[in-house]
Amino acid sequence: MKTAQETAELPELSLLDFESACKTVLDFLHQRLGFGLWMITRKVGDKWMVLQADNHVYPIKQGDVFKWNETLCAVMMRGEGPRIVPDTDQFPVYAKAGLNKKLPIKAYIGVPLTDSEGNLFGTLCAFDPDAQSETIVMERQLIELLAALLSSILKLELSATDAQRRTERLEMAAGIDPLTQLSTRSVWEQVLTKEEERCLRYGHSAAILVVDVNGLSTVNQTQGKKAGDELLKRVGEALSGVMREVDLVARLSDDEFAVLAVECNDVGSRALLKRLRQTMKKRQLDVSIGIAVRHTTGGLTTAQQMAERRMYEEKRMHG
Repeated sequence: MKTAQETAELPELSLLDFESACKTVLDFLHQRLGFGLWMITRKVGDKWMVLQADNHVYPIKQGDVFKWNETLCAVMMRGEGPRIVPDTDQFPVYAKAGLNKKLPIKAYIGVPLTDSEGNLFGTLCAFDPDAQSETIVMERQLIELLAALLSSILKLELSATDAQRRTERLEMAAGIDPLTQLSTRSVWEQVLTKEEERCLRYGHSAAILVVDVNGLSTVNQTQGKKAGDELLKRVGEALSGVMREVDLVARLSDDEFAVLAVECNDVGSRALLKRLRQTMKKRQLDVSIGIAVRHTTGGLTTAQQMAERRMYEEKRMHG
C-alpha cells in the first residue's frame, strides 16, 4: 500500500490566485506530511493573524489573532531555531514560546512568506500535538519551494492591487456627488465590500474616518444655502487633499463625510488623524471626527460604526 507521501501529488499553482493556491498547498502538505494544523499567516505589527487554516486538531480558525512575539514563527524568524522541528522538546526556545504554553505543540514547521517589497508578509507553518519522524526534515526543500511559489503569486497580486483599486474607482465614477465631486454613499458601500474581501484575503488593515461638519444648519440659516454649500465643498477639498489616491473619500449625507484609508494600521491611523486635524484647523473648518481601525472580529462595517460613535461623542463634547 502506498503511503500518503507517495500518493500526494504536487498541485498546479501557476494558474491559481493567492487564496486558491494557499488552500491547495495546505491540503497537499497535510496529505503528504500529516500534521494536525497547516496555516497561512500574516504578521501585522505585533500581531500574528491566521489567514487560512487546514485544521484537524487545534481550536484555531481563520481570522484568529495572536501576539507575534509569543509564536514559534517569531522564534524561527529571529534565527533562534530551525524551520523544521520534529520534536520541540529538543529545542527549549520553541518549547518555552508563549503560544506553546497555550497549545500542545510537539512538532513545528515554519517558512517565511514575503511581500512585493521583499519584506516579511507572514508564514507557511504547521503544528502537531505529537512529535514527528525525523524524516520530515528531508522535506525542507519542497516546503521552501512551495512557500517561494506562494510568495511569487502574492507579490503579483499585491503589485496589482493599487491598479485594481484605481480601476474600481473609475468604474464607479458615475456615482459622484455633484456638489463636492466626492463619491456617493452607494459607491462607498460598494468599495467597502471589495476592500473587506481584500482584508480577509491578505490580512490587510484599514482605517475609517467619519467627519461631520459642525454648524452647517446655522450657516444655512444665517448666511444662506449657498454659503453652506461652499462650506461643504471646502471640507471635501480638505479631505481629498489629505488622502492618497488609493483611498476613498465619500459624502454619506448632507453634512457627513467618510474616508477609507486602505492598508492603514493603528500607527498610520493616528498619524492620519493628526494630519487631518491640522489641515482642518489651518483651513478654519469646524468638524467633528471619529476614527477606527478594522479588526478581524468585526470587519470594516464594525469599524465604520465605531468611527461614527466616536464622531458623535466628539460632537457632543463640542456642544
